[in-house]
Amino acid sequence: MNNSFGQLGTFRGTRTILDDASAKSGKVIKIECTTAGIGFYCNLWSGDDSCIGKKYTWSFHAKMNKDKTLNNIGHERGGGTTIAVTTEWKKFTYTWTYSSTGSRSVVFYPNFAVGDIFYIKDFKIEEGDKATDWTPAPEDIDSSISTVDGKITTTSNKVATIEINLGSITQRVSSTESTVNATSN
Repeated sequence: MNNSFGQLGTFRGTRTILDDASAKSGKVIKIECTTAGIGFYCNLWSGDDSCIGKKYTWSFHAKMNKDKTLNNIGHERGGGTTIAVTTEWKKFTYTWTYSSTGSRSVVFYPNFAVGDIFYIKDFKIEEGDKATDWTPAPEDIDSSISTVDGKITTTSNKVATIEINLGSITQRVSSTESTVNATSN
């Protein structure tokens, strides 16, 4: 959700990604309104025509710096609703049938006021009518596996270099011992 934000109407705000151990993803997104307006949208999952007629569920945890009812939150293809956000983390879920009309963004259009601060973590859209706990996307897992593979290869190469250097040092020590033994006899 961090690289796909757009601002709608006169709304302007800052977006900050914060580390947060309470988030299953390890991150929280903080949106702070600096110019009042409709809100923001995210092009994080658009679906396509093969999604039409299928059930989907979005879920996330959210809080604000004040209690506020937020209208028009969700997916533009039939997945929008109203939520009541408080100053404490709360999980929100919504199940809908993907429609053939509308844009294909996830929207947060509650008419933000200057100074409103909205926090969101562990956002997920999944097929079906059950909201499950946040998990990394398969491509994120693949990327992590590639990173670990790369680190293992680097470590193996370093071990091989150490073994080569150790072999060279062992040969020099043996040669020096032979020279010292020959000189002392």
